[in-house]
Amino acid sequence: MDACGNRLLLADVLQAFDAYSCDLQQESGVLAEYVDGLGSLAHLAMRAIVSVGTIGQATADIGIGLTHP
Repeated sequence: MDACGNRLLLADVLQAFDAYSCDLQQESGVLAEYVDGLGSLAHLAMRAIVSVGTIGQATADIGIGLTHP
């Protein structure tokens, strides 16, 4: 293989690497969105648990108020 052939091979390798790195960037963006979605879901679950706890506490307070006026 001559020098021109080596340059063409190197250009092909660099082009393939560039395409691969672009794919990785896109996939990492999707992964970041997925992780962000999981964080939002966890936050909503935490808020639901706190709300249920608040409702439970209010119910207990009403029950105590009714039984011990």
